[in-house]
Amino acid sequence: KESEELRDLVHKLQPNCMIGSRIGNDMGDFNVMGDNQEPDYIIGVPWQSPASFFHETWGYRSFQKRGKEEDKVREKLTSLIKVTSRGGNFLLNIGPMGDGAVVPFEKNVLLTIGDWLKKNQEAIYGTDPDPFHISFKWGNLTSRKNKLYLHLLSAPEKGLITLPGLTGKIKSAYVLGENKKAKFTQSASGVDVTVPAGLDIDKEFKVIVLEFVNGFQTPPANVIAANTTPLRLTGDNAFKHYSNSGIDYSNRYQSTVKESWTVNPLQNGSITPTIYFTNEEKGKTLDVEIGGKVSEVALSGGKTEKLNNNPETAKFGPLYQSGSFYSGPGGVHGNLSAISIEKRWPQNNSPAWKEQSSWKNNETYEVPAEMNSATYLLQEITSESDQPYIIGITSGDAVTVSLNGKVLAEHNNPFKERSLKDVILLPLKKGTNKLVVKFYNGFQKSSVIGIHTNEEQVMYKKELKPIAVEKGKFYPFSWQLHKPHSPHTTIGLPNAYIELTSLNK
Repeated sequence: KESEELRDLVHKLQPNCMIGSRIGNDMGDFNVMGDNQEPDYIIGVPWQSPASFFHETWGYRSFQKRGKEEDKVREKLTSLIKVTSRGGNFLLNIGPMGDGAVVPFEKNVLLTIGDWLKKNQEAIYGTDPDPFHISFKWGNLTSRKNKLYLHLLSAPEKGLITLPGLTGKIKSAYVLGENKKAKFTQSASGVDVTVPAGLDIDKEFKVIVLEFVNGFQTPPANVIAANTTPLRLTGDNAFKHYSNSGIDYSNRYQSTVKESWTVNPLQNGSITPTIYFTNEEKGKTLDVEIGGKVSEVALSGGKTEKLNNNPETAKFGPLYQSGSFYSGPGGVHGNLSAISIEKRWPQNNSPAWKEQSSWKNNETYEVPAEMNSATYLLQEITSESDQPYIIGITSGDAVTVSLNGKVLAEHNNPFKERSLKDVILLPLKKGTNKLVVKFYNGFQKSSVIGIHTNEEQVMYKKELKPIAVEKGKFYPFSWQLHKPHSPHTTIGLPNAYIELTSLNK
């Protein structure tokens, strides 16, 4: 409530003021990463990386080991370039002395960075992110409509930069701020750029500019060949767009705010998309992109289908508990694939799995818990065949559900409800399956836990309008919540998928 009131007050007094996510309760306009965090994944909302001059402290320390100025310049410039290339805002903190003066070391480093920015500001300020979805050993990229900026943080192998799949007529290639041209060649496979001789990258990071006549194109992310149908677009084969969701700084986790795919038909014809979903997703409204066109789709109505399974052939064993562990809401404490009832986990000196002989499925229990702690339940499921099986999970402040080492669902509890109920579709394999559920407690005196096997074994399907497709072209597909409570709210579609059918010549 207080976070919402503060946000509304700021927006009332200064409508154009953006508020960081550390206001809490997912009320921020942009995502503030963890201290000195530089994400290596795509963030689907505006974001900022707060950095300190020294990772050990945000303030002045007379005993701080500062090292060499040139090393610190390279370190902070590298961070600035990486964050900018990924679409973020870079915030750098210094700790002044008690009288307010800037430490000479920090001053000299900042002035050197400033000199670099005077020369290369065009490649930093107001640029767009790296349009490629691959990493390069030599450095990072930023971009504009008709320009690519190649930030050389190290010398490329054999002095050659290869940009695969890049198309567009190149007008010129040159070193930014210097009177040096760069040679380039274009082919069907992309562009090769030769680094000019004598470019001393060890002394100072360099930027090579590729200027285009009328824009450029790079290969799309996550291309899926549509050579057979039905083709399923799932969370497993999706390109994820992330944010961070949480009540406060200590209770945040990496949320997924969008999932996307690029479909590449291998023949002409038409595609009919059908969304399949369960009671977990039922009632949500999505913005669904089909072939580049976005439509509002309500996950309601549609046709009900009984799940193709035989619940009587899936046997649920005893419930085993491990923990408590100090924890945050997201992630797990070890390798989920290595879990066995007979072995301590996650370490050899960790508590043994304890059978809770009085606990049963289809019951909910409250377990005493410390703040910021997690307990795990392990249950083996023996199935006579490969089959889907829908279960229910009752949890408290956050939950992570996994089967056979693979995380199927993870979310927090943004409104601090006493308990939440999830419906999870388990892809059971023939034989023994290991269901592991992490129950996180952030604020309460006890954790709410429960695994339910008596859920309705049904799915729903909603057919969308077909689209015409051409062989070899790229068609973007995506979905995200329609008007979510917060831009950081996870989409929460663990069981849903899009099935593409009717691809005809």
